[in-house]
Amino acid sequence: MYPRELGNYGAPFVDQEVVVDPTTQQSAGQANILFEDVAQLTRMRLTAWARFQTANSGTTAGIIAHASLWGSTGGFAPTGGRLSAGTYTLTYASQYTDGLSNAENVVLRAAWGNAAHPTGLILPHCVVSGTVVTIYLRDAAGSLTDGSATDIDIFII
Repeated sequence: MYPRELGNYGAPFVDQEVVVDPTTQQSAGQANILFEDVAQLTRMRLTAWARFQTANSGTTAGIIAHASLWGSTGGFAPTGGRLSAGTYTLTYASQYTDGLSNAENVVLRAAWGNAAHPTGLILPHCVVSGTVVTIYLRDAAGSLTDGSATDIDIFII
């Protein structure tokens, strides 16, 4: 979803007639507030969150939980990958269909992470390119590490 301004929705609107029945009609002023609130939400917000668990081998990273602006069911989950020790990816689709059946382009700007390692320090570093978030996990010495079944939360704007 690209950032939008009030004018992208055709607003601001002006009433041509006075609202007669507020239970079935909406004033232009009320609609303008709604459109402005929606436009503000497209500019800066948490777009997605995903939790995966590290693995000491293999090429996948199992997604444990996820949520996004597009939805929270399985069809909206990113694909988790393990490239090498301490290097993982989350890949999102380039488009999702919204509730009005419109295709929405996915625009990821930045990401950061948190590691829930029970005994040691793991620092996630995220790099975003297109619809892929690459996550580098480093230990206290700065070496790439898988962290032995550590849950990693990634937050994306």
